[in-house]
Amino acid sequence: MSASAFNALDANRDGSISREEFAKAFQPAIGQKYEPPKPTYAAPQSFQSAPQMTYAAPQPTYAAPQMSYAAPQMSYAAPQPTYAAPQPTYAAPATYAAPPAPTYSPAPMYAAQSPPAVTYAAPQASMPAYAPMPAGYQPCTGQASPTNQPAPAAKKALKKTAKKKAAAAEPF
Repeated sequence: MSASAFNALDANRDGSISREEFAKAFQPAIGQKYEPPKPTYAAPQSFQSAPQMTYAAPQPTYAAPQMSYAAPQMSYAAPQPTYAAPQPTYAAPATYAAPPAPTYSPAPMYAAQSPPAVTYAAPQASMPAYAPMPAGYQPCTGQASPTNQPAPAAKKALKKTAKKKAAAAEPF
């Protein structure tokens, strides 16, 4: 989008085109009604026939043009080349020196320390303290009890739920 088109759409010059500015730019003016162009009806045009034309080619003339067959004067002398090589310059040869001999020092000596004494012992066993079990608690062992009877607390709970179901089932 060119800058002039953008500036034409951006009515409040804030640098962005809002929905209202966009709708205003593309909405026809109030009271303006679009009308398509009206067709015009007219009798068909009549054409006259083209004027009579006569086509004739011009008369050709057959005569050979005058030609001259003389070669142009040429000179075949090449310029004399000069052969001269540039004079080389020689410098004294480069001298290379060997690197200095490396010096070695003995490896450092360290005094060995004795490792700390290791003792092996089992950890101290301790049991966590739990709250006492409620009365009538029977742990689940995964096996059926010899009497196959629920715990006393569970019996009370079963009786309460059975009474509630019975009360709910009675008609009013």
